[in-house]
Amino acid sequence: MNDAIQQPGPAAGVRGIQRWALLLVAVTAMGLFAIRASAPHNFLDKDQERPASYILDALRNGNWICQTDWMDDVTSKPPMLTWIGALLALLFGSASPVVLYLPSALAMTLLALLVQRFGARFFSAPAALFAALFLLLSPLSMRLFILLRTDAVFAFFVGTAAFAAWHAWSSGSGWTLFWLLAAMGTLTKGPLAVLLALSGLLAFFWEKRSGSATPLRGRHVAGLFLYLLLTAGWFGLAYLQLGDALTDKIIRRELVAHAVDIGDADPLFVRVFKPFIYFVHRVLPWSLLTLAALWRVIRHPAPEPGARRFERFLTCWFVGGLAIFSVTQHQRGDLLAPILAPAMLLAGREAACLLARISPSRQVLLAALLAAASLLQAAWYYHRVEPQTAPVRQTERIRAFAAETQAQWGDDPPFDYVDAPYTFQLYLGTMKRNLTVDDAARRLAGPDPAWMVISEPNAARVRSLARNLGKDILEVARCAENGTTLFVIVGNQAMPVSPTSR
Repeated sequence: MNDAIQQPGPAAGVRGIQRWALLLVAVTAMGLFAIRASAPHNFLDKDQERPASYILDALRNGNWICQTDWMDDVTSKPPMLTWIGALLALLFGSASPVVLYLPSALAMTLLALLVQRFGARFFSAPAALFAALFLLLSPLSMRLFILLRTDAVFAFFVGTAAFAAWHAWSSGSGWTLFWLLAAMGTLTKGPLAVLLALSGLLAFFWEKRSGSATPLRGRHVAGLFLYLLLTAGWFGLAYLQLGDALTDKIIRRELVAHAVDIGDADPLFVRVFKPFIYFVHRVLPWSLLTLAALWRVIRHPAPEPGARRFERFLTCWFVGGLAIFSVTQHQRGDLLAPILAPAMLLAGREAACLLARISPSRQVLLAALLAAASLLQAAWYYHRVEPQTAPVRQTERIRAFAAETQAQWGDDPPFDYVDAPYTFQLYLGTMKRNLTVDDAARRLAGPDPAWMVISEPNAARVRSLARNLGKDILEVARCAENGTTLFVIVGNQAMPVSPTSR
């Protein structure tokens, strides 16, 4: 039943399998990135415009400590994703969509490699391979792989911090690395990173009850000081920059409102089960292996002490994290990303146990076939199915319109903005904050040339206000998709050459 569990220090044949497994995971990650990055974009979906605007605010406006979006609203999250995205844009010399997607793709890839390393150490090479591939190829993970949100980066830092906690507990070493990684997670999405990363240590009480507990040792002073220096230090600098607007947004409207039941929320009994349903549905079919593995851990624990302690750590990490998400007010399927690592490690070990009669080399071959089939399915979905959805069609129309505009106006068109989708600015590489309708009308009525990117209803209001000020306003371009006007460009004089309308 536990034939797939091996002692650390594998033989040469197993090391060869591990090398092939590592190569397969890397190739799968690169293939998934190529498929997703080459597919039509969907910046108008899943609130990706805000993180994009934060990155451009740092790059174009120099707001590295704390950012605001194009509506002058304070950032809803700490700036780790912004910093990583902006630094990658500086490294590659461009804030293109592919570069902006890199933080999520790199985070999921590195987390998969980390899962493979720990799985091979405490379970087996095939179990580690299946775990890493499950992590990359579940429906939830595929979406997170190319998604400009904090979820993937947060999952990476929670995962690395949890593994650092495991190492500190099992070896009795210091906790400085844990607190450093927990600080990175906190600077990505908040202090929930600490609770999620420590939830696996509930296994200490499980081990203690079974009479084989490893004591919790190691010093925390230096690590806690580093954690507070990084997190409180950033918050203090950001508060000096933005004042009460920062605490109102990040503390009251984000942290507190998402943690407790305020406003219209699902009843408690609904919230308790919703994350579990999200997990089962969005991680199918691997979620079923995770559930089977949980039963195995409880009823048939591993005989080897190290593997048994590790599987209990993973179980507590997953179940504890699921319990945390089950009592919070804010619930989305993507929020479960930080507990994918333990879930997929358990699922990978279960898959290896079910295939124990097959040789390890054939298990690797089976995993390769699974990866190939999953990548083909992903290519079909993201290149054929998702492009038919309205957010993708509209994003692609804005991208094409931005390219036409740059071809005629240059890289930095002299536009101001009122209420158009930020995606247009993203493709132009700018980050200008919206004007009010009144300010836009006054600027258009002034003596200087001016053009406004604005929604069609507000364009009519601006035209009326400017006419009252003695200026006629022209519509010089229109961006429309399938008969729906996304925005128009109006000005107090015509464009030299108008972009092609559709």
